[in-house]
Amino acid sequence: MKSYARYRQPTCRRNTQPYSSSAFTLVELLTVMFIISILMAILIPALNGARNSAKKTATAAKIRAIEVGLDLFKTDNEKDFRQTNGYPPSAIHPPIPGYSGLDINGVESRFPFIPNNTTAARDVYGAQWLPAMLIGVDQQGYVSRRGITKRKNIHTEPSKWYTPDPLQDGERLPRKPLYLNPDDMKLTAVEDLEGIPNLDFFTDWAITKRLPVIVDSFGQPILYYAANAGASGKNLVEELHAKDNLYAGGIQQTGTPYYFHDDNEGFTGHDDEPGLLIKRSVGGHAISIAGNDLNAEEIAVPTKDGQPDTFNFARFITDRSQLKQFADMIADGKTIDPATPLRPVNPDSYLLMSPGADGVWGTRDDVTNFPLSTN
Repeated sequence: MKSYARYRQPTCRRNTQPYSSSAFTLVELLTVMFIISILMAILIPALNGARNSAKKTATAAKIRAIEVGLDLFKTDNEKDFRQTNGYPPSAIHPPIPGYSGLDINGVESRFPFIPNNTTAARDVYGAQWLPAMLIGVDQQGYVSRRGITKRKNIHTEPSKWYTPDPLQDGERLPRKPLYLNPDDMKLTAVEDLEGIPNLDFFTDWAITKRLPVIVDSFGQPILYYAANAGASGKNLVEELHAKDNLYAGGIQQTGTPYYFHDDNEGFTGHDDEPGLLIKRSVGGHAISIAGNDLNAEEIAVPTKDGQPDTFNFARFITDRSQLKQFADMIADGKTIDPATPLRPVNPDSYLLMSPGADGVWGTRDDVTNFPLSTN
């Protein structure tokens, strides 16, 4: 019997394992996104807080360096700047012998180094005076009026002191040393500051916008207010530079004020008028209101939701120990005599103010050379 080799047909094996996929389901994706959003909500504020804290530390270090520079300036120039306790002025330059264009009362030409003695000199503010006097408008040092050679009457024309060749014979005018290192101080021209320019504050914007300011680590100017020597003790702050200052309320009336609010109003604004740097918030900068028409009781008594009304310059610069004394009196149900003389912080020196992370001067996150009120 004939036999045949059996041909073995290939068999098809089915995959008996269940179907699987590596893709995420919609529920899983939404869950992951939800977790990520929660982590971001937790981490971003923490990172921003750490970043702002580092910037505040850097700004505080910069303010300390400025303090050292101001003390060095005082050592060298105290005889020339007695009206501001030896420190650089923040609005009005002392009289220059033989130069009638500089009025000590501030009617004309507060800032003497602007060409042609223009009215724009009245619109230069303390934040701009600071680098001009400690570094020089050309970053080569301050030109002292005592060091000016009287040849060709150059001592009577301070607007020419910083021109390339004021004596027209190649001789360089003597300079004071640099009281601050420009490389350590971030100098920014006003026109390059972050913010919205309000040109109405500047009579001659083309000139004043080029003057530099020292900016903090947040990109905002560090304000400078020089205290007046010989303040009467009856006048904490005045709105404008004038011979007669009236501080409404009892004993606080005529006399030389400690500080002038308008020394930086181009940056902070004034009352309802915005400054050069407009903060998009109700009321603008917290110190835009001078508060020179308030007496001691009005400054100390809580007026907003049971909290002290800090939205004025006068309260912001009132001595902290006196504010605490007022707060304790209020807590004990005692009344405050409206005629109580108010004391400012740093009555014999100056104020330095950075607006901090919120960009608003006069709030608790500011970085200053004086303690901030906690009440």
